[in-house]
Amino acid sequence: MKDEERQSMEEMYEEYYSKIYNYVYYRILHKEKTEDIVSNIFVKVVSKIETFNEKKASFSTWIFKIAQNTLTDYYRGNKQSLSIEELAYEGRVAFEGECCLIQEETNREVYRVLQVLREQDREIIYMKFYLEMKNKQIAELLGINESALSTKLSRVLHKLKGMLSEDEYRMLL
Repeated sequence: MKDEERQSMEEMYEEYYSKIYNYVYYRILHKEKTEDIVSNIFVKVVSKIETFNEKKASFSTWIFKIAQNTLTDYYRGNKQSLSIEELAYEGRVAFEGECCLIQEETNREVYRVLQVLREQDREIIYMKFYLEMKNKQIAELLGINESALSTKLSRVLHKLKGMLSEDEYRMLL
């Protein structure tokens, strides 16, 4: 790998690592699994960088599609039988370990509500308000049309508004 290629890869990693990490984390809500999956995503990105075509999609869309496909592979590979205790724990984060990230009462409430949402709804909220993606890009990643995305987004926001106080709702968005 040439020096300029290495530099370009490092810049890409710095720009996208936290975005990809958070994208995965908000979907599975488990720190160690997130770290493993994110590592796999970046290995795939580096190995498939030659296939990127800017005429088909932006780099951001391309890398998030790899992340989405890697998560799908993860879910398929983890359809083993789990005990009821494991299933009950699977969707939760150890509160003690994550409490430092969620210090204020308002943050904890928003976090609690996000855990209640369906995975795709959390994903839409994350991409729209935290990654600040355009509806077109989100719809493309999810494989739905923009109109369907707008409807889903509207319904999720309405649901959140009913579950949160006005201050919590504003903080989320």
